[in-house]
Amino acid sequence: MSILRSIFLLSPASTSGQRARLLLLPRASFELARRVHSPAGAPIGEVFSFLSGLYFRGKLAYARRFARDPGAIQIITSDRGLVSPELSVTLDDLVAMAASTIDTANPAYRSPFAEAASRLAASLGFSGGSRRGRRPPRLAPI
Repeated sequence: MSILRSIFLLSPASTSGQRARLLLLPRASFELARRVHSPAGAPIGEVFSFLSGLYFRGKLAYARRFARDPGAIQIITSDRGLVSPELSVTLDDLVAMAASTIDTANPAYRSPFAEAASRLAASLGFSGGSRRGRRPPRLAPI
């Protein structure tokens, strides 16, 4: 397992806003909507870039420019923990995300996020023992 030097955690786009409603319309005919409505879906990075416009697109472009490893870019989701911007999402996935809130009191958010945070800590070399003579940081319970 390679140790990541830097990571980029991108906050999610709203899956319940005006652009999301447009994307989810059954009659939507633009290319991204057709892909989201298909069984193959579309990459979540592209979908979130559409949903939030320049804000998310800028964060993702910055992360892609400076990340040394594609695995160093992770998007926070409301029900799947941390995911790659390349993860394909469908209409059903977006509907499920919109139904789940980002709230530590929500087990549908908390459990996958805690699991992803543990995997991320391990990828950073903080799973047991020390890293280069340093004590690993303590992860606070989520």
